[in-house]
Formats: sequence, structure tokens, C-alpha cells
Amino acid sequence: MGAPGRILSNDYKGHGYFRVPTGQNQIEVRMPTNGRLYEGSVYLASGEPQYLLFFRTTCGGLWFIFDHIRGPVSAIADLFTNDPPVGDSHTYKVGPLEMKEGDLVATSIGIISEGNAFLDFGVNDELGRLPRPQHPNAYGRHLNAVCFFTFFDSETAAYLQAKVHADSVHEAELCPPE
Repeated sequence: MGAPGRILSNDYKGHGYFRVPTGQNQIEVRMPTNGRLYEGSVYLASGEPQYLLFFRTTCGGLWFIFDHIRGPVSAIADLFTNDPPVGDSHTYKVGPLEMKEGDLVATSIGIISEGNAFLDFGVNDELGRLPRPQHPNAYGRHLNAVCFFTFFDSETAAYLQAKVHADSVHEAELCPPE
């Protein structure tokens, strides 16, 4: 697992990621809360389509992303009518598609042919109610990134933080340990 506010070389990633064992790409991804799919893209990575999905929550100013969705449910896949361009993950408006907490979003993640089973996840707060990135390399949508551990009960948040990969370089002020 990687915490939000990751720093990869000089690139800043406001979102974190979840990784499961190699080859376990067939996994259910469910809505963490009520939300509306409003934007996204489908692009190719290692020759496989990857879906990047943006959801707005019912709490004003909060939105979240899932990236590296491999097998979205048909209600989502049907919103993306163009063939995925190679190497292009520019987003565009889709939907809106209303979804409820617990609804199934996808049945597979990552790059199946490689067994690379991972899912990017991030939460953003446009109203600045929670700590946001201060790192000089933060840019664009990453400037509104917040620590998604904040949205879990303390026991779950502590469990997830304990699973952060030891070599993960991230902005500690954005997501301080419990």
C-alpha cells in the first residue's frame, strides 16, 4: 500500500494505492460512499484498458478517484464509447451516473496479463477543510489531495497506515501516522 502524498522521483502523487498479491486482479471494487461519476478516461497500459474514474460525493467539495480499474461494471463501461488511446489518460465528462455506498464499481483491477494487481485511490477536498499538500512538487488536482485515512474509523486507519510499504516516500505532514 502507498500513502497519499507520494513522491516518485520528482513527480508528486496526491493519491495512494492498494496492492493485492500478484495475480489476484479479480477483485470487487465497491463505492466507499454515495457519489456521482462525472468524469473519467479509458487508456491503454501494457496493452490493456485502464479506467480512471472521478466521483463527486454528496458532501460539497469532496471528490475521489479510482484509477487502474480493469473491469468496470457495464453501467460504467457503457459511458466510455471511444476506443482507448495509447498512452493518453486525459479525462472528459461522462454520465452523470449516481451510485450508492456499497455499489459494485468493478470486478478486476490493474494489469491482468502481468498479474500486477493494484488500484489507485485518492480523496480531494476543494474547500480546504483538511490538510492539503505543502510539498513544492504538488501540482494540479494533487493540490487538493487529502489523507484518505481520515475517512476511516481509528482502528481501520491505523491498520491501513501499518500496511504502507516501508520504502514508500510520501509527504508525512499530509498523512501523519496515528
